[in-house]
This record gives sequence, C-alpha cells and structure tokens, in this order.
Amino acid sequence: MRGELIYHNALWKDIAVTLSPSGQPPYPANAGQRAQGRGQWLTPISAICGGLAIAASAVWLLIMEAVAHVLRPPELDAFPAYRGDVTPFQQAALARVTVIVIVSFLAIMALAVLTILLGRGARRQSGNEATLARLEKWAKVCLIVSLVGLGFLVLLGLSSLPAIVSFRLRLPLSINQLLDVVISRSPEISHALIAIIAAGAMGCFILSGIVARRGQRWRTPTNLVVSTLILLLWFATTTWVARFIVGFYLHLAW
Repeated sequence: MRGELIYHNALWKDIAVTLSPSGQPPYPANAGQRAQGRGQWLTPISAICGGLAIAASAVWLLIMEAVAHVLRPPELDAFPAYRGDVTPFQQAALARVTVIVIVSFLAIMALAVLTILLGRGARRQSGNEATLARLEKWAKVCLIVSLVGLGFLVLLGLSSLPAIVSFRLRLPLSINQLLDVVISRSPEISHALIAIIAAGAMGCFILSGIVARRGQRWRTPTNLVVSTLILLLWFATTTWVARFIVGFYLHLAW
C-alpha cells in the first residue's frame, strides 16, 4: 500500500508539472510558438518571391522583344524579294509569340499571387501593426512611382504632336536642346519608363494584397484596382509590341 501511495503521489506530481497554471496542458503555448516560427520563415520566402516578381516585371518587355526577334520568320525580312505567300509563316509566328507572352505573364502573376499568400500568412502570424503600416505606405509609394512613370511615357509619346511642338518653340533654347536630347533617346527612355511602371505597379499590387483586410478603408482596394489596371495595360502593350515585331511586313508593296 505504501508503495502504491508513493507511486500515485509521484504520478500526480508529474501531472501537475505538465499542466499550465490554469490547469490546461501547455499545448496552446507550444502551438503559438510554432505559429510564430512559421511566420518567421514565411517572411523571407515571401520577400524573395516578391523580389523575383518585381525583377521579372522590369525586364519582361525586353525579353519578349528578344523572343519576338528570334521567332520572326526570315521570309518576312526577305520581302519583297520573297514573292511567295508569307501569311502561313506570319500566322504561325504570331500564334507562337502570343502563347509565350500569355504563359510568361501568367507565370509572373502566379509568382506575385504566391508572394501575397505567403505574406498574408506571415502577417497573420506576426500581427505587427507597425509593419503593416509601413507596407501600406510603400504600396502608395510604388503606385505613385508607377503613375509618374506612366505620365512621362504619355508625354514622350505625344511629343511629336503639333500642339506640343508649338508649345516647345516658346520655351527657352536651353530647355529645347535638353528636350531634343530626350526625344532623340526616346526608345531607351521608353524602355526604362516601362520597366519602372511595371515594377512599381507590381510592387503596389503585392504590398496592397498583403495588407488588405476586410472592412479596411477605401484606399487599399483603390491601390489594388489601379495597380491591376496598369499591369493589364502593361500586358496589352507587351503583347502588341511582340506581335508587331514578329508579324509586320510591308504589305502595301504588293
């Protein structure tokens, strides 16, 4: 009997040690620690995926232009010396480059969505309001940068209009000389602006998706909508440029 009593006392002491002060097992605390650990490793993975998505956005147009030049049928370059029907070559090249553009765009967007999902998981685990406020501020900065770049790109595209030219003639000579240099370098400047626009819109899309919450004020959904529209415009522009490089030829020479 005495041995059984000692055994039961030791057993109850072990149970008392394993129980929390409230009388509950310590599993919730361990679960919270595990959740916090998951949040810690989700954050760097989300940052890496987001960086890759933004970098891919910045160089995507250049890559698609290079792919279009590779896929361009030589029969189109030989026109009008090539007197055969170039339509089959043209249509096949257009179909190939269109598929490549769509698949690569979807891959970039899938990487962005993965970043958002990982970032939202890290946000739920950490619950750091100061970090969310910083992310929301950077989402606004990215959107402003993208919109400013878009405005400069539109002005550069409209620089040859008669109204713009007549306005330039009223400006001082030094400013006109600077504008002439800018216009002469318009292809390189346009590519740089498109890279800035796409990277800014992608950054805003990712950050706004991470910080968006139900019942939040109207500005975050606006950031998401505007950045999505810019990304769609970027996709449409890249598709048109790639198809034009692949398929254009001087059909009026027929």
